[in-house]
Amino acid sequence: MSDVLFYFIKAQAWLLIAGMAYLLFRRETQFAFRRGYLLFVLIGAIVFPLLSLPAMLSSEASVKLAGTLPVYLLPEIVVGAEGTIIGEEIMASSSTFSPVYMVYLVVSGLLLLLMAIRLFKLLKFVSQKETAIVKDGKYRIAEISGSMPTFSFFNFIYINPADYDNPEDRKQIVIHEKAHAEQLHTFDILLAEIVMAIHWINPLCYYVKDELREIHEYQADRKAIRSTPLTQYSRLIAKDVKHGLSLNYTHTFYNSLTLKRLKMMKKPMQKIRNWKFAFLIPGVAMALFVLACQDQIKEDLKVASESSANVMEYPPEVLSIITELKKEHPDKEFIYIEGSGAELRQAISNNKSAQRIFRTYDNPETGQSGLVMNKSDQLLSISDQISDETWTIVEQRPEPEGGMKALYEHVNSSIIYPAEARKNGIEGKVFVQFVVNKEGGIQDVEVLKGIGGGCDEEAARVLSSSPNWIPGYQRGQAVNVRMILPITFRLGPEGD
Repeated sequence: MSDVLFYFIKAQAWLLIAGMAYLLFRRETQFAFRRGYLLFVLIGAIVFPLLSLPAMLSSEASVKLAGTLPVYLLPEIVVGAEGTIIGEEIMASSSTFSPVYMVYLVVSGLLLLLMAIRLFKLLKFVSQKETAIVKDGKYRIAEISGSMPTFSFFNFIYINPADYDNPEDRKQIVIHEKAHAEQLHTFDILLAEIVMAIHWINPLCYYVKDELREIHEYQADRKAIRSTPLTQYSRLIAKDVKHGLSLNYTHTFYNSLTLKRLKMMKKPMQKIRNWKFAFLIPGVAMALFVLACQDQIKEDLKVASESSANVMEYPPEVLSIITELKKEHPDKEFIYIEGSGAELRQAISNNKSAQRIFRTYDNPETGQSGLVMNKSDQLLSISDQISDETWTIVEQRPEPEGGMKALYEHVNSSIIYPAEARKNGIEGKVFVQFVVNKEGGIQDVEVLKGIGGGCDEEAARVLSSSPNWIPGYQRGQAVNVRMILPITFRLGPEGD
């Protein structure tokens, strides 16, 4: 699974769990806390998915959670009733550049572009010379006319004379807008817009942005009523002024929150009850736990993939063994091989090295005994002992002439879904073992585990007729190499 997809999944998990926890506080009057927590959620959606969090699960548990994410050295070939799905198409379905990802990234890109255009227009308006700007400490105040509403953007405050009737009203409006600038509310909105563009599919992003806007107005109102009677200020913000223009990324004095603001101003500040924090802390901890679990799943699968040899698919139990050994011996590389139980037991007993590191595993799918072992020159002697002529571990593995794409094309043009299997609704995975000899030819084709209905014979037939391969090499010499390829027969939804 790609890094982009893991980032997206972790971000959505964080937004969902941490964002839902906010619902406990949405009616509280401690606006600074509410604002701080929402900013924590937004920043966390960008930062936390990038962090590598400590593992919190056993390797076995993490592999089981990743049950739908098998590790392939070579992708399986899927044979459908209507044709063959080659391995490259299977990989593309989970690729970062699949159509679904591309659509998502294009929408995010367009939203970021739209944000940049709007921001550019606003900055152009703020910096234009036609407007007379009066300096008031760190603030820049100017009057505007027409349909433009009173608004603030960073330290710039623009006031429409139509919004007030006397100098005292104007003073209160300026105090309100200064509160927005002083508390850096514009940064909150820009941050919310960026997170919305990246995670536009998550409705919690839009909710968080709206909540921040409400909190900003409540905080600015609290600041204004410190120097003005509540009744007078309430009359001011209740004034029915309608404008035909709405500005993005700004705080307008008159907005759709008027009734909520009037109600909230009359509500006394109250301390947040402790029981709510008792629920919040486990909620945030759960969100971090989920992120850590996903990091561990990704890392365990990566370790198993980097440690892989010539076996096409690893069972989850083998992945667990590999990740455990890798944690115990981070400087070692581990591989997995399969053979008959007698061969592996003989190989292990013949190798008396005190430095040997291995674990055994009986694969119920293939019926073979498996061995997870340290990939080193010394332990490679185990491979020599398994067979005098055929290797399962080599320094340079065999490859089809023309690459795997050539093999997929051969299977695609040659294989036929057996009529008996189609008639009886038989589908499943066939494990075909074969040997690539020193000359690159295919020999000793054998079905290790089949599904019947003619699928076993068809898989073996097509693989036997495979074009020549580039042979495998060990210490510079071409050698015979045993490999396993899974071929899946899969019917359509209606079994035909």
